[in-house]
Amino acid sequence: MTSEFNIEEFKGKLNELTKNGYALIKGNPFAIFSINFSDKPFYGNIYESEFKITKNANLNPVPYVIIGNFKKSGKATVVKYKIKPMKFGYYWIRFIPILINIVGIFALLLNLKNIDKNIFTIKSFIIVFMVELFLLFPILLTEMKKRKFEKEFLTKLKINNNYR
Repeated sequence: MTSEFNIEEFKGKLNELTKNGYALIKGNPFAIFSINFSDKPFYGNIYESEFKITKNANLNPVPYVIIGNFKKSGKATVVKYKIKPMKFGYYWIRFIPILINIVGIFALLLNLKNIDKNIFTIKSFIIVFMVELFLLFPILLTEMKKRKFEKEFLTKLKINNNYR
């Protein structure tokens, strides 16, 4: 992929849009140490020709990091990047709903003897349906955040993404 910026402009724009810090901290319980009130959209490190950035969010983080590099190619800048999940945040979003589902089913089974059988079948179907939606919602929300994060990255740095 190529950016419309030359290499100096690209690096300057990336530095301008990025709050300096360790990007992977945003995806784990130590994210409290990275709280900032900067209006910069990205958080991470930019090196000589490489970068590692994530979304600069205090309350609603994106559990993905963009790792990439850039180099000069004529007047343009060639940018190669990958979007990788941050292990803790990524798995937290996927496993916590499953654990809550298991605890809910266990609590439902414990109260089974106190419930009228006819009402139980209707209510249990509704509860199971709602729990399944609860399981899918965080995963879908995370995927939407990932796409929005990538789109913001491509737009702000004027990267032509012809391959995706």
